Amino acid sequence: MWSSRTASRARKSGRPPANADRLVGGSGTLVVSAETDGLRALARQWPVLEEYVRKGGTLVVNVEAGRALPEKLLGLKPTGKQTVAEEWTPDGGQPLTATPYEVADVELAGAKVLAWAGAKVPLITGSSSDQLNKGRTYTFTPFARASQFARAQLQMSKLVSDTPKVAVIFENTAFGTSTSNGLKELAPGEGVEIVMFEPYSAGFTDASPLINKVKSSGANALFSVSYLNDLILIVRTVKQVGLNIAINGGSGGFVIPDFYKNVGKLAEGLQGVAHWNHDMDPNAEKVNTEYKKRTGEFLFEYAGGLVAQTFMIADALERAASTDPQKVREALSALDVSSGYAAMAPGGKVKFGPDGKNVYGRPVGVQWQNGDLASVFPKEDARAPLLKT
Repeated sequence: MWSSRTASRARKSGRPPANADRLVGGSGTLVVSAETDGLRALARQWPVLEEYVRKGGTLVVNVEAGRALPEKLLGLKPTGKQTVAEEWTPDGGQPLTATPYEVADVELAGAKVLAWAGAKVPLITGSSSDQLNKGRTYTFTPFARASQFARAQLQMSKLVSDTPKVAVIFENTAFGTSTSNGLKELAPGEGVEIVMFEPYSAGFTDASPLINKVKSSGANALFSVSYLNDLILIVRTVKQVGLNIAINGGSGGFVIPDFYKNVGKLAEGLQGVAHWNHDMDPNAEKVNTEYKKRTGEFLFEYAGGLVAQTFMIADALERAASTDPQKVREALSALDVSSGYAAMAPGGKVKFGPDGKNVYGRPVGVQWQNGDLASVFPKEDARAPLLKT
């Protein structure tokens, strides 16, 4: 079981099952990662990973992230071709997102196909899209939904102004659309005025026209629903045009170490939301300490969430005493933990409801402080006071 934003499809004799993910590798312990930035960090230590693989270890990665690793380590060669799939779901339902699902073609170059994951295989994912849980029984989401992120951002806007007037800018992807729509729908109930609601093309190269619109809107707070490169450009442009505005970068690119590396002191005091943070409980702090020793960086939400998800899967496998997908699905649906690494989530509890959502799931509000990401909201999850900037 693994999750990714980009599925991979290997060329081999015969035709793979419809809507199938592919698992590749040798035998041994799995190292699971679904994020490009996490694998780039691993790539800096690839000689160590090469030795790990040579001794029988297995890497399970998505192709998009795997481009950061050497071909001889992966045993795969991306062809550079993309296939657009009209739908991809773990259990044969409707499309997961509002946009087509891209499938990257690869050729085997030493790797072996171990298994094809068919329609009814359990999927546990840190993705925040609210659409994931609709009409599905094999999809489990242990962390906050996009709509919950939106409510947290709106509530945080009142930490900096009694009368928040918010400009919302968002990338035109499923992530951006889902999160921003949640902001728009929930704003009236939270007493927040949305004075601008503007999509932009993900990966744009000039943010000046967009930020000038924000400047003219009269907003005293800016919500940017963006991934890393876009958010870096937006923050730099805000400073370049001299716009004095509180920024909540949401999740995505805002909450990873590379954001601070790229904007430096400009990040100080900026707020965001995350489904996981490294200071939220003793177990998370313990994992983060070990990770930081090895990498020099804190463990960001995607990677930390994957650690928790791995222990959730382990818990389910032990209780199922089987690798049969149906039995593992039943064990996951009965997961109810409030201690240990599997419970590393805001609030410290994970229990899946009938729709596969964690009934205790909620985001944590964060702020960049002294080059680190501190949990500051809500009060029960705060590990540091909010810095007013």
